[in-house]
Amino acid sequence: MHRDYIAGSLRRRGQTLGDLGDPAGAAADVRRALTLFDGLQPPSSWGYIETACCHATLAGLAGRAGSGVSAAEGADEAARAMEWLHREVALGYRNGNEIRIEPALDPLRDRPDFRHLILDLAFPDEPFAAAR
Repeated sequence: MHRDYIAGSLRRRGQTLGDLGDPAGAAADVRRALTLFDGLQPPSSWGYIETACCHATLAGLAGRAGSGVSAAEGADEAARAMEWLHREVALGYRNGNEIRIEPALDPLRDRPDFRHLILDLAFPDEPFAAAR
């Protein structure tokens, strides 16, 4: 139970280290967080979003000197982040606002598939159901 909280804290610390100019420390913390999240079977709903945030953070570190994340890996990490977000939505997650404002997902914002996901979450599945 506490493993997911530790992983989430590591992810956030990694994001902060990246913002403070320590890409190596950031990547190390985020990779440790991913290892912890990978050990949670099945992952919680929160774990899906956090895992997506980890991959997005690594995508944002891609190509930065000292990060250990190549530009090519960055594209793969962004794709993995989107996979985790789509998995969560497929399980019924509908809080598009959380995804829209989460800073860890900033590296995904220019992706057409991310924008499409945000639009999908902004509209109800059956928009005219309340009028019936």
